[in-house]
Amino acid sequence: MPGWAPAVAGLIALALASGIFVGGAQALIGLKVGFFYVLVAVAAWRCPLNGRERDRLVTILMVVGVLTAAYGVVQQVLGGARLNALGYPYNTTIRFAGGFLRSFSTFNQPFGFGFFMMVVLVVGLAQALVEPGRIRNRLFLLAAPLLTLGLLSSIVRGAWLGVAVGVAYLGLSRYRVLLLLIPLGLLAVVSLPPDLAGAALSSTSTATRTTSWQENIDQVITSPLGVGVGASGAAAEKVAGPNGTQTFQPDNFYFKTVLELGVLGLWMLALLLIAAFTSARDASRRFEGRDAALASGVAAMVLAVAAACVVATYFEIFPMDLLFWLFLTVMARCVPASR
Repeated sequence: MPGWAPAVAGLIALALASGIFVGGAQALIGLKVGFFYVLVAVAAWRCPLNGRERDRLVTILMVVGVLTAAYGVVQQVLGGARLNALGYPYNTTIRFAGGFLRSFSTFNQPFGFGFFMMVVLVVGLAQALVEPGRIRNRLFLLAAPLLTLGLLSSIVRGAWLGVAVGVAYLGLSRYRVLLLLIPLGLLAVVSLPPDLAGAALSSTSTATRTTSWQENIDQVITSPLGVGVGASGAAAEKVAGPNGTQTFQPDNFYFKTVLELGVLGLWMLALLLIAAFTSARDASRRFEGRDAALASGVAAMVLAVAAACVVATYFEIFPMDLLFWLFLTVMARCVPASR
């Protein structure tokens, strides 16, 4: 079993105990939103992929990433009014930042699109650079600017942060050339139009998040064991329904975890991320070729996710939870062809 399995079991056990205590729709929806896609890990563990299938999985990620990035850029050309005429609703799917459209591509919101671009870039770059002469990888590297434009057009700063952390890890651990992308990325952000840069780098959303955390910190202090699974975020919103009371959106998965599952839940989450990273890093050192690159990409993805969780309830955003468990388990069950 992978080193992160005990932490996952601990989180699920805490959530089940919390669900029994809370009961009702809140418990059922909270457990579903938080842990349904752990079943993907079970499936990938019971039916491990061989070398060709692992390579095909990365190819699928690359191709879908390029297509969704292209549509995200096209949405900037179409504009909000045209997208609304096509049937996309305002304030849910169509969103703006400082008057600028936030691309959402084929997703229901910009957040899923931005974080998907994050995963595509860190996993794809790790795989492309191990065999840069391969046609698939060469095409992906040529499409990297398009993927970056898609990422920027979503205006999801958590995804920007995640990419920076993931690329920095890949550059420091495996591909030194990627370190050159960090100053180029900073230059690209600084070169944004002033209005867009002001909206993207505004401290208003950060101040709003900080205020909401301060307003709810008393619940964490008075309930160190947690207030119950499903008490905040997407689960609470679903329980409340369209006409229900306003719910707390923590925009921080660490805060959400300690609020709902207490200090022990936060500890289990930290153990999960640490064990997931170390297992992927160690695998990248044991393996060779494509498998080593896949393990490096997964390690970079885990670090990117850990960074994104500071400003987003990452594991409540589809399909990010699915992709996390899928790639983590595929890597854990990786048996190199040479063995």
